[in-house]
Amino acid sequence: MDIESSQKLEQNKVSIVYAGTPVLSKKILEKLNENFEIKAVLTQPDKIRGRTKIPSLAPVAEFAVKNNIECIKIENFQQNNLLKLNNLKFDFLIVAAFGKIIPKHILNLPAKDSINIHFSLLPSYRGATPIQSAILSNDKITGISYMSMTEGMDEGPIYSSHELEFEKNENKITLENRLIDLTLKTVVPTINEINLGNLQPKKQDTAQASYCKKIIKSDGLIDFRETSEEIESKLRAYIEWPGLFFNFKNVQIKIHGCYAHEHSGNEKPGTILWDEKLGMSVVTNNSKIVITHLQFPGKNIIADASIKNGYKDFFNKKIEKTSL
Repeated sequence: MDIESSQKLEQNKVSIVYAGTPVLSKKILEKLNENFEIKAVLTQPDKIRGRTKIPSLAPVAEFAVKNNIECIKIENFQQNNLLKLNNLKFDFLIVAAFGKIIPKHILNLPAKDSINIHFSLLPSYRGATPIQSAILSNDKITGISYMSMTEGMDEGPIYSSHELEFEKNENKITLENRLIDLTLKTVVPTINEINLGNLQPKKQDTAQASYCKKIIKSDGLIDFRETSEEIESKLRAYIEWPGLFFNFKNVQIKIHGCYAHEHSGNEKPGTILWDEKLGMSVVTNNSKIVITHLQFPGKNIIADASIKNGYKDFFNKKIEKTSL
């Protein structure tokens, strides 16, 4: 039997329990399901979405149901239905964007290992928001890490890491999609190599570790005392949630498009400027940002000329940073 046939035989023997929840996790599950035996999936419980108030399945749960895979919805890890998991025999627990901390006794269940697919080059950006954190830091390179899971948050040894260069004006959506593509290219050969014993995990350099902060709604509130580059980075990082916004005359106004522009004046941060070509801009710590797209509550997004023609009289000279 040649090496390729032998590896394929070994690959087909691999059995996996998969833990994940959102769409990005579902895409990885689809790839794994094409190549390995998925014994069960762990995912978060159904959630109420939209105005219908009808519970809907998480994307990973949808895939499991459609493909007749055992689906275990985890409210917490003390539920009786975990008896199903305890009775399963499987090689790997693979985790990608699950959204819950997995206790040690679950991590110890697989015959070979529990592996987390993390969207950063560990030990950088341990935690739940590595993509946003890399954008906010204006990094040039990011990537994914395949980590052997321990009880500590993203502290386990690394099987392999794969780099990805940032593209110009990368935002959370575009970067996440490219990291998913990178994962889809590497996940099957990586698991196969681990299964064959060709990859051994190496300890992380704790001295180089950094952690992500939890993103909350108020993070989207602009402080114009920041630099234009910092504000622009927040727009790209928070594009899905919480967005970027400022409060003016007791109205929360969202910014959907802006860019940094040089400015030689000495106005204070928060001062609104109007230009025949640029339209609306706001003075920042080091220059100004040009506002290309705005949205008022309950209204459609407006751009450029519509901002000037429709709302110039609404704005006065200064935007004050206020609390939510």
